[in-house]
Amino acid sequence: MVSDYGCENVKVFSCFGIGRLIICGDFEYPRGVATTEADLILVLDSELGRVTVHSSTDGSILHTLQGTY
Repeated sequence: MVSDYGCENVKVFSCFGIGRLIICGDFEYPRGVATTEADLILVLDSELGRVTVHSSTDGSILHTLQGTY
């Protein structure tokens, strides 16, 4: 997985480097991505000050965690 700061999306690849999914959403500057044990995708959006939780099957947004720093 990579966060594409310029295109404002997240790209998910297989372990062989084959593109599986592109998550486009209400991102401004996605800076980081991670996965959970439950196979969810977490996206840190530094400009909006939040983490969004996405499905790994279709990229749909499941939760938004808003914060301040």
